[in-house]
Amino acid sequence: MTTCPSCSAPVEENDKTCPMCHAVLAETRFSWVVLVRNLDMAIAAVCLTAMILVVLGQIILRNFFHSGLSFGDELVRHLVLWVVFLGAGVAARENRHIRIDVMARVFSPRVGRYVDAVVTVFSTAIGLVLTYAAFAFVREEYRDGITLTMFNLPVWIAQAIIPAGYLLITVYLAFSGVVSFIHRGKE
Repeated sequence: MTTCPSCSAPVEENDKTCPMCHAVLAETRFSWVVLVRNLDMAIAAVCLTAMILVVLGQIILRNFFHSGLSFGDELVRHLVLWVVFLGAGVAARENRHIRIDVMARVFSPRVGRYVDAVVTVFSTAIGLVLTYAAFAFVREEYRDGITLTMFNLPVWIAQAIIPAGYLLITVYLAFSGVVSFIHRGKE
């Protein structure tokens, strides 16, 4: 028995889909579904690796050659944004985000189901508000026309991960809540 990568529900070894969230489970051969599902994790890994290499390069250049990368600090700052928001999206997708589930444990499973539904609606609403605010922030950065030192890239492109990340987290939380509500109703 293994667990579903989407909702962490227990699944049998020979199942093709998750019985809880109906996600297509990974097969041993290459699958576009698996690639797309893990794209956010792959991008976060690339960003984290780049961040580590730039910081290491900065340390070596400053300590041994008394110089540095003019864009190093700025690049690391934006890579941190990408790692954080993509990582939070992965955590939400895999239902491994921080949550307080004391209420669901105190009440009976039937009442806990509705408590979880209220929490899902509230979390989704907060996520939508944060997504809207992040879009407004990036829109202002776009209007300002500020560019990054490196590659003369507009700053709003590097910061676009903020609204995209909030939207990703919100969608995953809402989906997870709906799946949980349906699954707990079948128990």
